[in-house]
Amino acid sequence: MKRSTWIWVGGLIVLVIAAIALTAVRRPAVYPVSSPEGVVQRYLQAVFDRDPLSASSWLAPSLKPRCENALDDVMNWGPSEDRATLIDSRIDGDQASVRVSIGTSGGLLDPGYERTVSFHLRLLDEGWRIDRSPWPVEYCAENPDLEG
Repeated sequence: MKRSTWIWVGGLIVLVIAAIALTAVRRPAVYPVSSPEGVVQRYLQAVFDRDPLSASSWLAPSLKPRCENALDDVMNWGPSEDRATLIDSRIDGDQASVRVSIGTSGGLLDPGYERTVSFHLRLLDEGWRIDRSPWPVEYCAENPDLEG
């Protein structure tokens, strides 16, 4: 091979290694716990960690008794999703909505998947709390049989 070809191949290899390194060390943003985004982030981390006690701590007191058992059940089989990305958020007085993209990372031959999920929050004495049935237990507040 010509020398110029080797230079191009070497440059391409360096670029690929740099891209992999940047992807591997990129840290997700950490939102303040006092913000709606921070509450959703911590709730989702608890779900991904399969920690129903921690997940339910981010629910409004009116929602917690209706969703704790459902969260406990979901954690047994566990959602396959393992990452979330903030799309947008909106605060209107003591209410907020946070939209996130939730998905799986996939693998070498598996591209994974993503879907958009909305969280509704209310500002209470203890801070922002999720006040409508959240993913992955969207059904919990509508089903009285699931009450603790």
